[in-house]
Amino acid sequence: YLYKAMDYVLDEFPDARLIVVGKGFLKRYYKLLISEKSEKNIIFEEFVDTDLLPSYYCTADVFVSPAVGGESFGIVLIEAMASGTPIVASRIRGYRQVAKHRYNAFFVKPKDYRELADGIIEVLKEDELRKTIVSNGLNEVKKYSWENITMNVLDYYREIMRKRLDEIK
Repeated sequence: YLYKAMDYVLDEFPDARLIVVGKGFLKRYYKLLISEKSEKNIIFEEFVDTDLLPSYYCTADVFVSPAVGGESFGIVLIEAMASGTPIVASRIRGYRQVAKHRYNAFFVKPKDYRELADGIIEVLKEDELRKTIVSNGLNEVKKYSWENITMNVLDYYREIMRKRLDEIK
């Protein structure tokens, strides 16, 4: 869907580049979906060490995740937020757990490459929207720090222990 969306993005931003990070067994198949118009603007980086991923997020003008489902938790969105990168992503359950439309991400209908392109273009064109998404993302991501997660887990354990003790009494 993102490869198809690139044709429309390039109409508005002819110098746009899509950098695809990650090794996938369907890469050959996906390359067949890329139009002649977009092929010189799409770069495949293959496997990238996790230590280098933040540099990819930080240098991106927008992070795009057109997932169609199966994402149990939006960790990639949290990584993008922590890097101060605006997000355009599919409106799927796992992503809606960590982000809100036009607040800290821009959601689009899954499997709709035209809406995906429109979302990317809008985020790239609208400075205030982009700033809002980045600012709110940086604030939102704080609740996913290890310190906060650890405290939430400990609080949960304490609550369960209290309930069990009350049952015993």
